[in-house]
Amino acid sequence: MNFSYSETNKLSPESFTEHTESLRQYQAYLTSLTEILDTQAPETSITLPLNRNYVSTIKDFAKKHNSPRLGAIVVVGIGGSNLGTWALYNSLAQIKRPIIFAETTDPSSIIDIVSELEHIYAHNQHVTLIVVSKSGQTTETIANYGVLIQALKDYDKDWQNHIIAITDEYSKLFDYANKYSFDVLTIPQHVGGRYSVFSAVGLFPLLLAGASIDDLLDGAEEAVMDNVSSDLKKNTSLASAASIYGNYLNGKTIHNTFIFDSSLYVFGKWYRQLVAESLGKDGKGITPITSVGSTDLHSVAQLYFAGPHDKFTTFITVKNTLYDAQVSNNVNLDDLVPHIAGKRLSEIMNAIYKGVTVSYKKNDLPFVEIQLESLNEYACGYLLQTKMIETMYLAKLMNVNAFNQPNVEEYKIETNAILKGS
Repeated sequence: MNFSYSETNKLSPESFTEHTESLRQYQAYLTSLTEILDTQAPETSITLPLNRNYVSTIKDFAKKHNSPRLGAIVVVGIGGSNLGTWALYNSLAQIKRPIIFAETTDPSSIIDIVSELEHIYAHNQHVTLIVVSKSGQTTETIANYGVLIQALKDYDKDWQNHIIAITDEYSKLFDYANKYSFDVLTIPQHVGGRYSVFSAVGLFPLLLAGASIDDLLDGAEEAVMDNVSSDLKKNTSLASAASIYGNYLNGKTIHNTFIFDSSLYVFGKWYRQLVAESLGKDGKGITPITSVGSTDLHSVAQLYFAGPHDKFTTFITVKNTLYDAQVSNNVNLDDLVPHIAGKRLSEIMNAIYKGVTVSYKKNDLPFVEIQLESLNEYACGYLLQTKMIETMYLAKLMNVNAFNQPNVEEYKIETNAILKGS
């Protein structure tokens, strides 16, 4: 992964150095966690890619649930319980089996999934239903499970063997699954939901779908070692956090992740939750938004260029795309748009991206750039792990707790009160 920032983040060298130096003690602390493989600290998620013994249990479960008749995996979860998995699934074009994500209680969405299940069973295949909730008491997740489990009972005589719960040990879901003889995988106690993608939460469904979790974890492991390093040339997380924070202090309270590969769109949703829940506390916070190039150049670029300059941008591009196409030479396109006939779409996209960055510079808009070599498991593992450590650094700079989300419970309490009274 290539990260460029020094000429475009619009921070003075003195300001940037002040922020990076203020993180040196925390960076050394993160290094110590990786050396002892600490499992008790709130930051313990950074040790997950380093602990391959934990992964062996997940692989054993995947062997047990893998079968020629497995037609699809259904992940029932919301937020941290599914967004990381979904981000990786959406980014990896060569995955063998489909994963269906049941994240909202919007009836039309769930009815569509029930129809998909009916179609799968009509073709003599079955699904594996994975229920993911760290607390085991997430209203949306359990409600969707309650709908989808009935579909399994209707279509699958072995339905009990095709359900897996992923949750905290001794949660209510853990006890429920054991009571009804469902298989259970546990989430390490001190790994929060939005940091859990390299636990069973993400690894198990991706492994069943055919992804190489060894390559994924290799990328994440290298990201850990680079981003706890004292060498700023390696430590993208620290340099990015300092760039974002310095601009936050300069009034850039919105962070735009501008993606020039639509496969990474769900990554943007995952990163949005990661930042919003980790930093939005005590009257502080950076508002995360996601844009997709080149689509959003025709919807919000006018605002970005000529509206309030309250945004800091991270551009993400992919150097080598898996697929490409060529514009025809035979239909007189120069009559419409010159200079595109015969060119590949990747060439045109690159030209658009370069045009955008030139315009950002001319408009004095601050940004940094991430370029991935390709969208494979290794690169995606590196990217997600880098962003999780970046968020930890940002929370330290902002003096907030990166690992709790106390106010999210407010709507849950009110929801339960309404349901109780209805």
